[in-house]
Amino acid sequence: MPPSFLEKDGLSLDLWVQNSLHQVMESSTTGAPRMDMDHIEGLHFLVFLGAQGKEYIDEIRRMFPKHFDPLVFVSLNIDSRFREDPQFHCLDSETCKKLARYFEIVDPLGGGNYPLNYLIVIDSDLVVRCKLPIRIGPYYCPHQKFGVSLSQLQGLIDEFLEFFMEYKVTVIM
Repeated sequence: MPPSFLEKDGLSLDLWVQNSLHQVMESSTTGAPRMDMDHIEGLHFLVFLGAQGKEYIDEIRRMFPKHFDPLVFVSLNIDSRFREDPQFHCLDSETCKKLARYFEIVDPLGGGNYPLNYLIVIDSDLVVRCKLPIRIGPYYCPHQKFGVSLSQLQGLIDEFLEFFMEYKVTVIM
């Protein structure tokens, strides 16, 4: 059964976006095998976090399998303890702003600097399969009429991982 919020006809990533993701994956060292953007074996999760959302990086990271490598946190001014930790892939430069504009998730109250809190799931064909607001805190903005709360995020991540593991096996057979 497909996961909740699966986009059947997703956006194919532009080459500059692919290159940006490849660069951030190559620039950090987790000790796990490097992700090769030309031969991706599975899903990639981009977690865009606004000014308040970036406070939850640790909590969100714990929702993924321990050695899950293709996870990138995108925000501005990410704490150095995450940027310097080899277990985290972080993108917090001007590229953050460009990616937020590309995915159309710039926070209108953030002066064009911060992204909104969003989960973006990219499949092995470099197609966006999910673009969903993450609701953090008790108050929601108008763009969050739908979305997933932080407490529901673990379940959605598990759905995607399980579905695409089965999908990969089905395609190979």
